[in-house]
Amino acid sequence: MKTKKYYSFNNLAGCVVQSKSRKTKVLVGLYEGTQSGLASDMPWLIVCEEHSSCVGHYSLNAAKQAMSDTTIWCEKCQENQKT
Repeated sequence: MKTKKYYSFNNLAGCVVQSKSRKTKVLVGLYEGTQSGLASDMPWLIVCEEHSSCVGHYSLNAAKQAMSDTTIWCEKCQENQKT
């Protein structure tokens, strides 16, 4: 039987990794859905840690790719880019 990996990057439950967005320079977290305690039916979640915006993904690779540009999925980051 395969053991499920437990994620706790920076001592955050379910956190796989945190990094700065290449485009906006805000901190973004990648979380495993059930371990994080965040309300979502998606297995992988990315969170704009500055604005608490969250979006889910079905694959880990898609979630990792979306971390680099928060203006695609975080409304506050979109607004900040316009000013």
